[in-house]
Amino acid sequence: MGPTPSTVLTGGVASEEVARVRRLIDGLRRDRRIHPLHGRREYSQRVREVASACGVLLETEPAAVPGLAGRAVDRITSALMFMDDSSGIVGSDLRVMMAVHARACAAAPPDPKRLAAWLARLRLDGPGWPDFELRDYAAALGETGAAELARIVDQRARDAEPDLLGRTPFAIRILREQLAELSGDVDAYVRVVAGDLYGAPQYLKIVNALRKAGRTTDAEQWAHRGLTQTGNPIDIGKLRDCYVDLLFERGATDEALALRQALFDTHPTQGVGKVAVSGR
Repeated sequence: MGPTPSTVLTGGVASEEVARVRRLIDGLRRDRRIHPLHGRREYSQRVREVASACGVLLETEPAAVPGLAGRAVDRITSALMFMDDSSGIVGSDLRVMMAVHARACAAAPPDPKRLAAWLARLRLDGPGWPDFELRDYAAALGETGAAELARIVDQRARDAEPDLLGRTPFAIRILREQLAELSGDVDAYVRVVAGDLYGAPQYLKIVNALRKAGRTTDAEQWAHRGLTQTGNPIDIGKLRDCYVDLLFERGATDEALALRQALFDTHPTQGVGKVAVSGR
């Protein structure tokens, strides 16, 4: 069966289905005068309809979807500025829409420099949402897009005011980390993350990257170093679990069990069950 008029772009004119999805997306504008609690469910339903329609278009007109999905992400991001989303429903819908956009860019890559500029604006100029991982855009960005994004980030870093602790703004630090991850150079990634060791989560990033690269000795050293830091007990706990796993992998069973026992003696509610679970 040949293509129908509703699934074809002819002479640069949008198909009927693309035009329909655009109208749906235009309906995602949010009037700031509307009460923050009004219409959240209906708004969520429209976002889901857009996401579903874009998913269908990925099979029929993939080249149209990156632009449509990006437009929808922009609309939802702005709408959340004037909406009470304490339930998290629209925020969850936005994450789905962002995932659709990433899939669309992988299927039909847009201009890499424009994509880099859009991602930079989303992270550096947005309200803090949606979150995204550059690894999901690696293929679409390619070397050209990654280089352009790095250029933008470096420029913004030079112009940025330090935060209250005198550090480079968080959004810039995150993009630098993710760009280093895209490079595939583990040592470069470690250097970037190690430039801001504010607590256990940063150490855990380094440990996970080194483990993935098969460098378990280095990973164990970084995990041990990170455990000397103070911070959120949950974050420290995740790093400790990773360190114990590395000890078991090396065959240092007594050391691993001693660490678990010491934790249990000090904090029984944190250590309970850990010895049994980890003692393989």
